[in-house]
Formats: sequence, structure tokens, C-alpha cells
Amino acid sequence: MKRPLPAIILVVGILRRLRCLSEGDKPKGLVCSDGASLAVPSDYERIQPILDRITMNEGNTPIFPSVDIDGLFFKDETRNPTGSFRDRAAPPSIADLSSRNIRRIVVSGDGNTCASYAAYSARARIKCTAVMPEDSDPVKVEQVRSYGCQVFLRGSTMDDTHLKAREYAGSTGWTHVRIDMDPYALSGLVSLGEEIADSIGRYGFQAVVVPVGSGATLSAVYTAFKARRVRGVRLIGVQAGEGSYASLFTGFHGASLNIHYSIRYLQPPLLMASYRATLATGGWGVGVPLHRVFDESINLSEREGVFAEPAAVASYVVARELASVKGWKVLAVVTSTGLKTVSPRSRSFIGETKLEILRVLKEHGRLHGYLIWKILNTRVSPQAVYSSLRWLEERGLVSSSSDGRKRVYQITVDGLRALEIISGQ
Repeated sequence: MKRPLPAIILVVGILRRLRCLSEGDKPKGLVCSDGASLAVPSDYERIQPILDRITMNEGNTPIFPSVDIDGLFFKDETRNPTGSFRDRAAPPSIADLSSRNIRRIVVSGDGNTCASYAAYSARARIKCTAVMPEDSDPVKVEQVRSYGCQVFLRGSTMDDTHLKAREYAGSTGWTHVRIDMDPYALSGLVSLGEEIADSIGRYGFQAVVVPVGSGATLSAVYTAFKARRVRGVRLIGVQAGEGSYASLFTGFHGASLNIHYSIRYLQPPLLMASYRATLATGGWGVGVPLHRVFDESINLSEREGVFAEPAAVASYVVARELASVKGWKVLAVVTSTGLKTVSPRSRSFIGETKLEILRVLKEHGRLHGYLIWKILNTRVSPQAVYSSLRWLEERGLVSSSSDGRKRVYQITVDGLRALEIISGQ
């Protein structure tokens, strides 16, 4: 059997066929010469027959108003076939791979990305292996597997996950695919921006709030805005939770934020492009702490009838504030359904051992890990306690500090709020 070309060679070949949608811009890799918009493939006619065969009528999702806040609107990407906006990216990417007779792929990314690629790989009869972060939501893992795609959980950050996937692809001869490095996938995301741009005349939006993640979606929306000569609409990049990546993006605006674990990047590939996109439209970056995400996920579903994952909830929080405080007409992009994540109201969202640790820290204050284990009456092993503490700290639910040669832990505001929501305490 003929071995497929390594992914890096395939990408180099693709880059020669890219173009920019806006007059005067020239491709410079995946990004155009303006440093903000994306270069897209110029040979779509080659993949169109395959795209017509594997499509599930993704895209063309509805825009509707809030019943709670005047001026607030939603772009509901949960209506896509696998429940997320990634269904816009996977079909052209899979069609391109199929057109080049690539029959085995290793896709790396978050649960939304891997689910979309798994579903469309099944329709194209491409064998799929997905590499996802170690702490991926179990609901998303099962969704990916349901499409017949093998799943490996590797890496504590998305950067690690992509590296592990590339290594696996190299050892098997399969083709590695990642959405933020594939121009066909990125061109699919541009369709989201085109639909929004085409709706501005009807709704008069003054701002559009988009989750940042790798930066691909924000850059894709800007690409469409620039090509359609949209003026006077700010792009606002938003991120949920806490960690290093959000501080990178929002640091340009003088803020330091955290990031939700499921989309943790140390080096987001399109960070600078997404940052320039916000600047070009007069927008900015905003972060939403996890305790707000917990609160507002419930408000969004109970008051608006929209059940969304954390990244999309963050968009809602920021868009609602802009609409209610500034009186703007604002569109919140709801990227993915909450059916793909364990509900913040569910005890399994955190797990019983971690809940017990939060209760202990709430009652006793600052404690060493060994004392936490003793208070739990040794119902679990010391290793499980320390593993749970690391998990809780990574998500900002507990914090730690040095006390001599030991570390002491205490519950955070986010931890208190999570405990209140899940257990009513």
C-alpha cells in the first residue's frame, strides 16, 4: 500500500493554492498580509462534488432575539448536525482529504472538533482516530466514539494534545489533521462570518461577541466582515475561566484572566490574528470567571431557553452586559450545545471526592493535603486526594501556597460558587 505523504508536505502544497478574499491582501501562510484575515483555498470546485455528498446541511443557523434583554440577539450554532459550529469546518476539510484519496486520519482537538471530524469522516468512509486532552468531558468522548472513531486521551494542554497526535500519525503513517492549521477547515468557519455579515443590515448589530479558543473563529468572522466591507461593528473576543491563554489575549488590553480547562492553549496558533481582528474593528478581549459561567449557564437556559457549553455562556454574559449597560444591539455567538458537557448542576460535573474536598476546605479553611485526607476518614487513598487537589487547582476551584516544605490549600470564590450550585451548600 502506498504510504500517504506526511501532513507537513500536504500543507505546504495547499498553501500554494490559497487566496485572500479582500482586494489588495496577499496570502502569507494561513493568514493574509493584513495579519488578521484568513487565506482560503482557491480550488473549491475540486472538492465540491464530495462536499455535496457528505454535507448534512450544516450552517444557515438562526438568529433570534432575547426575550429578557432588549438589543441582545443569539446566533444559535447548536442547531448544527453534531451540535456545534465545528460542523462548518469539518466538511470541506474532509472533502479535501477524500479528494486526495487519504483514507486514514488522526484528528486532534477539543471534543467539538473531534466529534465533527468523526461524523463527517464516517460519511466519507475515512477511518478516524481522535486525540483529545486528558481531561476531556466524558460526554464528548462518547459522542466521538459513537461515530466509530477511536479515541486516545493525551496531553494536559491542547498544545500537548496536538504534539501527541502528530507523533502518533508519524508512527502509523496516517495523516494528522488539526482545524486551526487546515485552510479548508478555516474556510468553512468563514461561512459563519458571512451569515452574520449578511444579517447586519436587518438587525443593525453594533457588536458581535465570539469565543476565542485558538483564535480561528474570531479571525474567520473578521475575514468575512472585511470581504463584505462591514463597517461599524465591533468584534469582541471572549474566554471562559482561568489560565495562561486568556491572559495572553486580554493582556493586550491590560487585563489578566483565566481560561476554561477544555480549551486550554499555551500558544494559540491564531492568537495574533484574532487580536488584530478585534483591533481592526474597534473591539477588545474579555474574560469571564468560572463562577460567572456556572451562574449564567443556568440563567441562559432558564430565561432564554438556550442550553450552551461554557464558552458560549461567556459570550452571553458579555453580550448581555453590552446590550443592557451600553444599550447596543449585540449578537452573542452560541458555539455549542450544553448537551455535550456534564451540567454544572450535576454532581458528576466535579465528582464526589472533589466535592468532599471542597466541603472540607469550606468548613476548615487552609489545610495540608494530608490533613484533608485524615478528615475524609481515609475513605479514599492519599494519591486520590492529591490528584483531586491538582484537578481542582487547575480549574481555579482551590488555590495553594507554600507553608515551609508543605503546600496548603484553600477554597476559592469559584469553588464556593460551584459547591453552592452543585450541592446547594
